[in-house]
Amino acid sequence: MQAWLATWRERVYRWHPEAIDGSIYFAAAVFAALTYVISAHGDYRQWAEIALGFYLGAALISVVHSRRARPSPGRLRGMRLAVFATVALGAAVAPLATAVILQAKQGGTVHAQPEVTVVEAAAHRLYVGKDPYLGPPPGHRALTAPAGTPAYEEYFPYLPGMVAFGVAHSTSAPQALTDPRVLFITAVLFMALLALLFSAARGESRIRALQLLTVLPTAALPLATGGDDLPVIGFMVLGLVFLQRRWPVAAGLVLGAGASLKFTAWPLLVLAVFAAWDKSGRWAIGRYAAAAAAVIVPTVVPFAIENPLAFIDNVVRFPLGLAGVGSPARSPLPGHWFVTAFPSLRGMFTVVVLVAGTVILGQYLLRHTPRRASEVAAICGWMMALGIALAPATRFGYFIYPVTLLTWSLVLRSEPSSVNFGDAARLRSSRVASQSGVVIS
Repeated sequence: MQAWLATWRERVYRWHPEAIDGSIYFAAAVFAALTYVISAHGDYRQWAEIALGFYLGAALISVVHSRRARPSPGRLRGMRLAVFATVALGAAVAPLATAVILQAKQGGTVHAQPEVTVVEAAAHRLYVGKDPYLGPPPGHRALTAPAGTPAYEEYFPYLPGMVAFGVAHSTSAPQALTDPRVLFITAVLFMALLALLFSAARGESRIRALQLLTVLPTAALPLATGGDDLPVIGFMVLGLVFLQRRWPVAAGLVLGAGASLKFTAWPLLVLAVFAAWDKSGRWAIGRYAAAAAAVIVPTVVPFAIENPLAFIDNVVRFPLGLAGVGSPARSPLPGHWFVTAFPSLRGMFTVVVLVAGTVILGQYLLRHTPRRASEVAAICGWMMALGIALAPATRFGYFIYPVTLLTWSLVLRSEPSSVNFGDAARLRSSRVASQSGVVIS
């Protein structure tokens, strides 16, 4: 079945690349239209209003060109690149620039999701020499907020590395240029280009992956409104490519950097040990783990030690919905439905989901141990999709993680592996036999 799907996909890509572009851009236009009609967030509607026309125009141009006589490969690439660049400007750059400029003038959360101001506030506390993590005052279970401010904005539910994207906002530089979203998009574009540069995937796979990380609503919408997940995803994708290239140390450093930003990178950080092979076919788990620890330990541990109660309250209890404060992540998914219907079972439900998920994953890994980056990406993608659906505090936007991981599992699956495990095993056997004086023909 997988072989048939791969063959079908390659034929469609080869015969009708512009028609597929048109279908993708039209689907993005439908999403933008629904966002404008349904969303209650002003910044979401602002993005949709700007992006909708560009998606529709790109879809129309792509479909019209797909029905004309086939141009030369060079001209075809040029036309598709021009459409891509236009969509990037209209659906990603223009909404982001509009939101950033308005945010710099007006402040608040009308033109930005709360995570933007949360990152700025935590980074400012660190900039002036304070702990970025606030703890509940004596005698209270949760943080208190100034009048008129939602209590959840006092929490910094990220790991310490995330403050790097907000520190510049505390300097004297222009506020529009130091908005964390500007650094988010810079980081994800840089890492996406590196991933595509080092990836050996074929042309169409690379194009789809680039669209996913830049111009489609999966990236363009969060970039214009919040965007804190995108640099994490950028590190995860680049780490997968390094695993595929059999560079365990580079993969450890990159995935460690992503894991120092947000706990959402940790499932891949852990599962990646199964794909941490080197060029000679040896399992390089020690080198991989040491490289990851070299980034995570100095970034995270000092803050966790300085004020462990505040650290746990911010990065563990609050994201799980156990801090006594309502989170803005309240999308109507199964987990949120359950804890809303049975609020007294929130803690028990969270523990059951975590334990059951760990047991199921462990049993699956024992039976189907992954050995390649594509397999790790697929397992992690499905696991995160299930976890997002069952989490008590969740939002639809988090599905960008499993969507990206599953897409890149297909991209990496189309690449030739840097190591043939069968050949590597025979090579090791030959070395052992030669050292014992046995000749193997």
